[in-house]
Amino acid sequence: MKSQLRNITVDGYAFVYWYSGESRFILNLSPKENKNIKITLIFQANPPEEEPHTFWSFYDISAQNNEIETVIHLGKPKHIAEIISYLMAKRQELWVQGSLTFWIMPGIY
Repeated sequence: MKSQLRNITVDGYAFVYWYSGESRFILNLSPKENKNIKITLIFQANPPEEEPHTFWSFYDISAQNNEIETVIHLGKPKHIAEIISYLMAKRQELWVQGSLTFWIMPGIY
């Protein structure tokens, strides 16, 4: 299952994102002003039991920041914005022209 292109604004910057998921959840992020920059995050997935997988909102990931653990629901634009905000603040080197792919290995609950 693949989503349509979605728009989101984070800290005054416009981004587009899209995702797909079945045995893994793939989140693609790109600044709207320069679509030659793309970051792909791949998460382990625990998809719903039904076939075909018709609803993707069951994709939750466990995240930790400053020794505080939380669950991020990848179906909420608010949490997509938090991921983008984190990458903008802590990983500026990722926002360069080209395509980067990262495997995020913690399980999804």
